[in-house]
Formats: sequence, structure tokens, C-alpha cells
Amino acid sequence: MKRVLASLMSAVLFAGCATTDGGGSEIEDTIYTGFSELADGTMKQNMRGFICPAEIDGLLLSRAELIGSAGRDAFCNYNSDDGRIYTVYLSDFPDYSTDDYFRFSMRDTGGVMEQSGYEIDDELSDTCGLSSLDAAALLKGFANMEGNNIQIGQDPATVFVGTGKLSILTVSTVQPGQYLKFRYTFAGSGEADTETACDFLRDRSLIHQKEIKAATGDESSDDEKMWELIESLSGEKE
Repeated sequence: MKRVLASLMSAVLFAGCATTDGGGSEIEDTIYTGFSELADGTMKQNMRGFICPAEIDGLLLSRAELIGSAGRDAFCNYNSDDGRIYTVYLSDFPDYSTDDYFRFSMRDTGGVMEQSGYEIDDELSDTCGLSSLDAAALLKGFANMEGNNIQIGQDPATVFVGTGKLSILTVSTVQPGQYLKFRYTFAGSGEADTETACDFLRDRSLIHQKEIKAATGDESSDDEKMWELIESLSGEKE
């Protein structure tokens, strides 16, 4: 079975083979990566519900690890035959707001991208951020209403432009203090390619948020969220 490459340490530092449920779905947990590998190559952090499929739209999972102090960050990296690179991080920063975490991410990424010949395009960055303001964002805002105030905001994003390539950095909030960060580099240019890529990242964010909230017991159905909105406006369910 295809194995995800992490490091030589991950080949020997086992936390013990996890007992399968009869279907043989889980293979093992490793101390180094902090993930369980499923039979189809998917990597999963069971406690946090962070799931990285073996393949996403031609992107193949190449690495899954814990990083940072106390393993507070987990990430999965993907590559494709057409040169795309996609990385998603799940991070716990209890003292950070979404904007704080985005600024922190930009400090890590901005200099590296500049040295690689990329420049920030403010107009495309605004286009990418606005792509997060769709029906799903409205529903999420309704579900987090405070009184009659709907809390809706776009996910902050920066689009870097290189020679024949675009690279996007964006973050989204799972819950206060817990964030998803996405980096996506691909061949493309202009607004149409940016919108397509940012729609892809938005969809991946919504999938991860649903999986994480299901694993932590913080999931409610769309119907329940809509009822919360109706109750807040009318004071009762009909």
C-alpha cells in the first residue's frame, strides 16, 4: 500500500499498531506524525477530526505531520503532476484572533514568497477574500448571531503573483482560537483563475470545519442553524 512519506523517524517511532475494527480501516498511529493512516491512504487525527484524503482533484497526499510546540499545529501537503502544491494546516492559537493568526502567517510566508520572485496583488487578494462571502458564509454568520447582529466576515487572503503562477495564502476560523491555513500554488493568472482557486480553498475549508466539529461534538445541521436564526428573529419555533 502506498505510504505517506514523513521522515525516517516515522518509520520506526510507532505508538503501537492500532487495532482495526474488523474492516482493516486503520493501520497505525505514529508518534512523529500524530496521524492514523487508513487503508486508502487517507491520514486522520482522530481526536481533532483533521482528515487529509489521499487524493483531492489530482493532488496526491505526500506528507502529514505535527509541528510546533506541543504539536499544536498539524499539516498535510499535496503535490500534483501538473505542478500544483497544496498545503493545509490546523493550528491552535487560543490568544489569537483570526486577523492575528493571518498576520502571523504572513510574517512566515511573505518573505519567502518575495525571495522566490512573487509579488502581492492587492486586487486579486480582495477577489479571493470576497469569494468566502457566499451562502455558506451567510449560514455560518446566522448560526453565530449575537442578539440581532449577524456576524459575517470574509476570510483574509493574500494572492502572490509569479511568472505564470499564482500562490494563495488564506485562513479561516474553525472556532475561536482554532484556525485553518491554506497555501495553494498553481499555474495561472488573472481574476478567473484566482476565483476558481479560491472557491476550491473555500470548499476545502468548509469540509474540514464540518469534520472537525463532528469529531469534537460541536456540529449542528443546516436545519438547526436556520431554526436558530428563526428563533432569534421571532422568539419561537413554528
